[in-house]
Amino acid sequence: VRLSDYQGRFVLLKLGSTQCPSCLEQIETIQDLGEFLKKKDIVFLDIFLRDSEEMIRETMKGEKFPMTSEILVGDIDVYKAYRVFLIPRLLLIDPSGKVVRDGSIWPAYKMKQRIQELCPDDKAREDT
Repeated sequence: VRLSDYQGRFVLLKLGSTQCPSCLEQIETIQDLGEFLKKKDIVFLDIFLRDSEEMIRETMKGEKFPMTSEILVGDIDVYKAYRVFLIPRLLLIDPSGKVVRDGSIWPAYKMKQRIQELCPDDKAREDT
């Protein structure tokens, strides 16, 4: 999976670990906003760093996201590419590939507010 696979769409990229409580809480926040993200046609990419596929599978067992989503295993190249020093790390990438939000924990109401500013309902309907 490459970001270019989703060119022309907003992408919410989360970098984290199964061993990070804040990372797991952020997954819950994203799930709670799942229908909203689906309506906005936002892709969710969840990249787990320093975790085995087995650890990820066990952690994510039963988790379902209504929007387009991928769960991926990251490596040192991901750390370097995104300059990851703290997790969770959340990036919102606009359809042109520009990072419009880069930071740590993102409360649901702030995430929803920022996405609504960037992609109003009328624009989402025009693009579908």
